[in-house]
Amino acid sequence: MSGHIQHLSCFSVPTLLVVLDLIVIESLLSVDNSAVLATMVMDLAPGQGSAALRYGILGA
Repeated sequence: MSGHIQHLSCFSVPTLLVVLDLIVIESLLSVDNSAVLATMVMDLAPGQGSAALRYGILGA
């Protein structure tokens, strides 16, 4: 475990902050995509909704 921490110390703080920002942005966009997809399939028939969710998740 300490080997991983030592490996991370070779990166500068701004670089690590950019990586952290990207992780947060990607997480927020995933939640947004899930909410939009769920809203879109609410009015579909149950079989169609399952298929739409499956294709939407695979497409994301």
